[in-house]
Amino acid sequence: MCTAIAVKLMYAGHSTRYMLWKDESVRLKAVVTDGSEYSQIIEPLKKVDVLYIDDFLKTERGKFPTTGDVNIAFELINHRYINKKITIFSSERDVDEIIDIDEATGSRIYERTKNGVYLSVSKDKSKNYRLG
Repeated sequence: MCTAIAVKLMYAGHSTRYMLWKDESVRLKAVVTDGSEYSQIIEPLKKVDVLYIDDFLKTERGKFPTTGDVNIAFELINHRYINKKITIFSSERDVDEIIDIDEATGSRIYERTKNGVYLSVSKDKSKNYRLG
């Protein structure tokens, strides 16, 4: 669903980028002290018209995101929130869980979705096409 929405927006003329949270957050945390390299990675994610973040805040089962993950999430989401950029999220966490992890980040996501599109699919392994 998220991919279809991103593709539709891309065909409508919006610059669009896909971000796998786990991969990009690891890259960003690895260079956080190198301002130039950090900026080269995060700035395109901030500025693209449409950003599709896949598996947002995904961690090992039962673990919380690190402080570094939360800081990166807030920086990225806050910039996109202020600049009214379209952000598409897929996550195993619902918005309430994200708010529990970081209220500042979660409340910005919630505010942008309350008048827009928010689809929550209940956890159910039978809905996972990979397991079917």
